Parts: sequence; structure tokens; C-alpha cells
Amino acid sequence: QREIVDQITAIDNSIDNLQSVRLDSTNLVILLEEAASRKSADYTWDSYHSLQMAIATAGEVNATARSQLAVDKQILLLRKAMSELVKASSVDKTTLGEVLTLALERMKAQEAWNALAVKVPEYAPWAPFAYRRLLHQHGEAQKVYANIDRNYSQHEVNQAASALNAVINTMRPGNLPEPEDLYPLTRLLRQADRIPPGEVTPALTETVSYARMVVSYVNDGSGTHDMIRNALEKLRNVLN
Repeated sequence: QREIVDQITAIDNSIDNLQSVRLDSTNLVILLEEAASRKSADYTWDSYHSLQMAIATAGEVNATARSQLAVDKQILLLRKAMSELVKASSVDKTTLGEVLTLALERMKAQEAWNALAVKVPEYAPWAPFAYRRLLHQHGEAQKVYANIDRNYSQHEVNQAASALNAVINTMRPGNLPEPEDLYPLTRLLRQADRIPPGEVTPALTETVSYARMVVSYVNDGSGTHDMIRNALEKLRNVLN
């Protein structure tokens, strides 16, 4: 009985010594206000978006948290998102600007040739398919350079510069054929490939070999329009 009484007394003492503890979310509330004051116009869209996600989560936890640990965790995550904000003005667009300038020079040369009443030389400065790609990619790169619809990140700026530079590097003078000019020839080659082996003649074998050589030359930039026309004519004659 004495042991029971002692245990009851110990429990009563423990109850009397219990202290009411409330969650301290003061720092989280202050941090939420500070984070909310940041303006999207000052930062890259991706880092600002990450901050907004952190604000939304921290706000929800602040309203529903039952442990100090949950509150403290959101304080750390919110501080991290704020520290990782990237100023839009810090993004280096030097390379993109240089590539845009080069693209603009090529566009001006093409426009000047288009404006000639008498074409001299008779062919355009740049082959048409690559030039159309240049126009499209220049528009996309210009949008990134000027932050037309958002503050682009450094990664996106680098990607835009790389994509535009790749288009410029694949451009050919207007007198040279492009891989797209090979479509009629490659279509006939596929037709030739469907001929049963027993029906393949020496003339067909020789003509197909020549046509494939032309395809190879055009793809590496050393072919000509005359070579394509010649291969087309020979292949049509053999197939007919």
C-alpha cells in the first residue's frame, strides 16, 4: 500500500510540474512577411517560383503545425529559398548578345539581296531552309535576351545562345543544296530498295551507288544541285 501511495504522489507531482508550451511561430511569420515582399520583376522566374512554393508550404504549416520541429523546418526551407533567389540583372547574356549580332548580320545580308531588282549574284547569300531556321531561332533568342515574357535563367540564356549558334553553323551559301533538297532523291532510293533482289539489274546497282554518293556529298556540304538533278534523272530512268 505504501508503494502505491508513493506512485500516486509521484504522478500528482509530475502533473503539478507540467508546463504549458505553445508553438513559437514568431520567426516563421516574420520570415513569411519578408519573403512575400520580394518582387518577381527582380529575380529569375525559376528562383522566384521556388520561393513562392516555399511560401505556400510554410504558410500552410504555420496554420496547421502541431510541433515546433515542423515550424523550425519551414523556417530553414524558407530561408534557403530566399538565399537561392537569383537577381535577373546577374544573368550573363554576353554570349547570347554576340550570337544575336552575328545572326542579325546574316539576316541583313539576305534582306539586302532580296531587295535587289537584278540579283547579283543570282543566288541568295544563304540557302533557304537554314535561313528559315535562323529567322525562327533568332526570334526565340531575342525573346530570351529581352526577357519578353519572363526573367530567364542563366541556363535558359545559355541554351538559347547554343541553339542559335548551332543554326548559324549549319547555314550554307545559297548556291549549295541542303539535306532537305535530297527528299526527292531519297524517296526514289527507298523505292529502289524495295525491288526484289532477283530483279535488280547491274544498271540499277550502279545508279543507286551513284545516288548514295550524291546523298553523302550533299550531307557533308560538298554536293551540288546539278549532282542531285543528275542522280534523280538517272534513277528515274532506271526505275521506269
